[in-house]
Amino acid sequence: HAVSNVWDGDRECSGMKLFGIHNTTTVGFLTLMEALRYCKVGSYLKSPKLPIWVLGSETHLTVFFAKEMAIVASEGPSDRARRVFQSYDPEDNGFIPEGLLQDVMKSLDLVSDLEYVRSEEH
Repeated sequence: HAVSNVWDGDRECSGMKLFGIHNTTTVGFLTLMEALRYCKVGSYLKSPKLPIWVLGSETHLTVFFAKEMAIVASEGPSDRARRVFQSYDPEDNGFIPEGLLQDVMKSLDLVSDLEYVRSEEH
């Protein structure tokens, strides 16, 4: 299905659900607009299944490809952790609410028992 946003997963903005990319794509997408901080391309589009990317600039699109399949590696543990963390940080400010820590830990298959993830009240 088609979506109008290039980030990983869905986000909520002012009560409106904005849809993004949910799985690794066959063909990737990279854009100069991300370097200019106009948008954020998610890891699903940056790391496609095939070494083919559509490159976007202010004025045109270009297709970039490689014959070497080794350059498109599967998602590593740090990439997965970054993607999961970002899914709980929709404002992309580098922080998640304390109440969501247990959910993040569960999503990463890490120890998520309350005794490990809650803060002590003084």
